Amino acid sequence: MSIIQLTDKVQLFRTSCSGYAEYIPPHGRFRFRELLSRLENQGEQLRTCNSNNSSDSTKLLSDLQNTVHDLVNVVQR
Repeated sequence: MSIIQLTDKVQLFRTSCSGYAEYIPPHGRFRFRELLSRLENQGEQLRTCNSNNSSDSTKLLSDLQNTVHDLVNVVQR
């Protein structure tokens, strides 16, 4: 999968998740929105990342995966 396709999917996921913000209990809503913002920033960084620097790309993809995992945890609570 190309980076552009991945960033498009990240953006689509973020947009889909943002619709659920109002259904999150108040104590988790702030954290949820913070994670959505982080996901948006990581998606933008991914779009502009240099594929020649694999260590930066690997760290960014790992951070992106952790953010998605954290979003899932907030929704499950």
